[in-house]
Amino acid sequence: MRRRAFLQGGAVFCAAGALPAAALADAASPFFRREGLREAPFGDAVSPLITHYARTAPYAATAGVLQPGGLAEVKALGFALLIDLRQPNEDGVAREAADAAALGVRRLLLSFSPNETAWAIVDAVSHMFHAQENYPVLMHCASGNRAGAVWALYRMRQGVPPAIALEEGRAAGMASTEALIRPLAGLPPL
Repeated sequence: MRRRAFLQGGAVFCAAGALPAAALADAASPFFRREGLREAPFGDAVSPLITHYARTAPYAATAGVLQPGGLAEVKALGFALLIDLRQPNEDGVAREAADAAALGVRRLLLSFSPNETAWAIVDAVSHMFHAQENYPVLMHCASGNRAGAVWALYRMRQGVPPAIALEEGRAAGMASTEALIRPLAGLPPL
C-alpha cells in the first residue's frame, strides 16, 4: 500500500507526522515521493552491519554505528549520502572515512553536540535532506541517540509540533540526548 500525504488545516500530514503548509512549496522535501528517485529501505533492520536502523522518511534514515563492512552495505542499499554525527576522535571515525573514500561512498562528518552549535548542524542536515541528489540519505552516530536527536530538532525546525518531533526522534534512536535538546527547543526539562 502506498502512503500519500494530504493537506488538512494548513499542515501536510504523512506517515511520519505533520509538515507545515510551507513544505508544499518545497519540492525537495524528503517526505514527498517522486518518480525515479531511490528511497531509503523500509524496516527497522536492514543489515546486522547497520545498527539501530530507522527509516524516518521516504528519502531519509537514521542508524547507529556501522560495523566493519557496513559501508559496503550502505552502498549496496543505494544510499547516496552518509552523514556521520560523531566527533572526529571517536572510535571508528577515521576508519570509516578511509573506507568511504575507498568505496566511493559520499560521506559528510557533521560532529553534533547538543549545545549552542546544535542548530547550525541541524541547518546543515536540513540542507542535505532537501537536496534530491543526496537521496536517500543515511544519518548515523555511534548508537542512534544523536541521529534521533538531530532528526527531532530537524522536524521542529520544519514546523512540526515539539511533542510529535520528539516522538519521531525517539523512534529514530534518541534516548539520553532528549534531556539535552529540550532546552534548545525551548521545552521544559524532563
